[in-house]
Amino acid sequence: MSMPLHAARVSRMLLDIKRDVPSEEELNGGWTEQATNPDNRPLSDQCAIRDPHDNGEPHPSTSTLAASKRPSQELEDPRHRKKHRLFNSLGDIVSLRVGPDLVPFSVHRDVLLFASPGLAEMCNFFVSPDDRIIFLLNQCPDTIQALCYWMYHNEICISHTISQRSGSHIDPLETAPGLFVKLYIAGDKYSMPRLRNDAIDALLSRARTIDLVRLSTYIYANTKVRSNLRKFLVRVVSSKFDAEDLQDHRHLTCAEFLFDLAKAAFVDRDQGFNRFRDRMPPQEGFCAAFHVHERGTERCEMMKGCVVAD
Repeated sequence: MSMPLHAARVSRMLLDIKRDVPSEEELNGGWTEQATNPDNRPLSDQCAIRDPHDNGEPHPSTSTLAASKRPSQELEDPRHRKKHRLFNSLGDIVSLRVGPDLVPFSVHRDVLLFASPGLAEMCNFFVSPDDRIIFLLNQCPDTIQALCYWMYHNEICISHTISQRSGSHIDPLETAPGLFVKLYIAGDKYSMPRLRNDAIDALLSRARTIDLVRLSTYIYANTKVRSNLRKFLVRVVSSKFDAEDLQDHRHLTCAEFLFDLAKAAFVDRDQGFNRFRDRMPPQEGFCAAFHVHERGTERCEMMKGCVVAD
């Protein structure tokens, strides 16, 4: 027995709607996109769906509604903006020469201009389009390599070699926490607040207290008085160390760091705070305490760690 005409039409409508629902990748504006074959589009992509019970006015299909929202969503998505900048600067490359050995790195100009206002200012000194070289003689290649990766992927990536170095390595700056500290300082120097936020998160997830103490003199030598990295260091050490620990590792600290620790202890006392009774982990309230955000942006709900290159 053949299906009634009204039931067949409704069945076809439901099938079209199911086929027409955009995937999560499409709605999120992901990096991977597939071109649509216009010859194989479902009927609902080519015309509006008509409800047999309405007054005859056509209603847009699900994909039409999704497509109408997608441009505004993509404009708000930093990944889409980054794709747009990368696409428009594929042949526009800036070369970086890093350290005393002038280790070379290359970055697309528009990506660099957006990610780092500090490095963008250096582009104003280019003499000609064929002479786009920035010299970063006081930086280390590992730091700039991680910084360049962050520009494209919005996350910190470290080498497998660095990730395997223990906290007892002869040079604490060559360890993973040391690299995070150098990234924070580079982010401060080149006006990259989001990189500074991610470096703090990486330290919270990977660094031990003793790692930070070993790095404390370097941190104080390369940051300003109200630096969030100093604030982070004082909070972690004051919540983890006791008087005996501080005595045992006093040779690793500088006078300014000791002063900030003492000041924090007096402030806690004046506020009636007992760090043994009222101690909170440094991760609690990490965004409000250590991050910098543009006015009107939401606070971070989760910390970002880092990835390790295979």
